[in-house]
Amino acid sequence: MRAVRKRIVRIHNNLIIRCMERYNIETLKKENALYDMEHTVTQSDADKANRYVALIESSRNDNRPMPGDVVRFTDKHGDYYENAHIEKVDDADKEVYICERPYVPFIRPSEKGISCNTSGGAWTYIPIQLKRIGKQQKAFCDWGHCGACGNGAIHFRAEVNVWEYIAPDALYGEFSTKNWRKMYVSYCSEHDIYQYFSDGTAWKNKNELDRFVEKYKGVVFNGHSKNQSVVWCYREQTVRVSLEEFEKLDLPNTTILLNGVKPAKMQVDDENKTIIHYASW
Repeated sequence: MRAVRKRIVRIHNNLIIRCMERYNIETLKKENALYDMEHTVTQSDADKANRYVALIESSRNDNRPMPGDVVRFTDKHGDYYENAHIEKVDDADKEVYICERPYVPFIRPSEKGISCNTSGGAWTYIPIQLKRIGKQQKAFCDWGHCGACGNGAIHFRAEVNVWEYIAPDALYGEFSTKNWRKMYVSYCSEHDIYQYFSDGTAWKNKNELDRFVEKYKGVVFNGHSKNQSVVWCYREQTVRVSLEEFEKLDLPNTTILLNGVKPAKMQVDDENKTIIHYASW
């Protein structure tokens, strides 16, 4: 296997690092097909990507979060964000500014490594004291050789640190969307057919809702209004199998609603908090 070539380069403000030539024109094309079609990937683009990869990876700190790192973030409502993005680190206030659902961040060199300019949301501050849980590859971008223009950014990947933060004073205990399904259920007594509603699901009455909660191992909390509940329950997965495979499954019979009432067999996966329905239709 050919060894990865290295060279010494000057990045910014006299910062000198050893640059790994991870990208060449062909490998950069694989991550920038649209850019290549409109602008053509050049050696200068590959050189920029390599300089940035080296800068990002050399500026990581295993003892404190840095701009561009990833946070596994769980807020007090139990909503889990697997790839929240660290935009800024405020040492004075001991806070980290994060984006819960970021787009690929634009970056530029800074005195401490990189600074980011990221779209997405929502944004929030969390304490700087985070638990480091590993590393992962992450996508970044900057304008290519054509400058700022339509589809003019080149994308590249570098290894960053991954941190974890679980907000205190959780409203629902240890329930989070990392492992559970979260449903906001609203009650409306004036509807002609259904009285209880959630995203993509409706129940005719309280008895139907209670059967759903029991089947999906649910726990019900008060919502944000008197006509709302928050239901934490198992997720649902449907697996299609042949009729022969279906008949051999030693599982309880059940039915599911999908363009009508359909026969199925049910398996409860407690480890992954999932109800699996096997169907042959």
